[in-house]
Amino acid sequence: MSVITLLIAGVGLAGLTFSKKKLKEEIRAIDADPNLKEDVKTAAKKNARENSVAAKQMVAVIVSTAGQIANTFVSYHLGGLSLNNGDSDYKDRADRQNEVVNEFASFIMPVINAGVTGSLIGGLAGAGVGASLALVNSGVTLGAKYASRRREYDYTMFSLDSSMNISQERSGINITNGRTRMR
Repeated sequence: MSVITLLIAGVGLAGLTFSKKKLKEEIRAIDADPNLKEDVKTAAKKNARENSVAAKQMVAVIVSTAGQIANTFVSYHLGGLSLNNGDSDYKDRADRQNEVVNEFASFIMPVINAGVTGSLIGGLAGAGVGASLALVNSGVTLGAKYASRRREYDYTMFSLDSSMNISQERSGINITNGRTRMR
């Protein structure tokens, strides 16, 4: 699954790079044409930029949709693991692996999408700002999720340890509780 996610992200980045190169080529071709008047050149450049924006938006949609399809396929496949082989622990391990991959994807995909959106607004600088803000947001969200899990785990372990200690204290061996055996 992680390979699929990386391939989808790679295709998206390649599509953006291709779109940027194509836009530069179109603008160079417009500037190089001596037969076009200045107002026609300006309109043609504007049209080329709008087409580039549409291409970037389409790449973002394709990457997002492909990620959702891959996630749905893997989730469906993992749902039948314990039914096929009867091993629920195997399914739990596979679910955890899928969760790790999904967390990686949920960390990276907003960064890519924010970079694409930022590039629509402010070019390379906008892409950098959008990606860095999304990176911070994704990092804080993931950190808060794991801090919450750790707090729940610590509380559960404290409760179990306390319960076990109380049970051990109550079951201590002495003459009054009837646990001593005479032979």
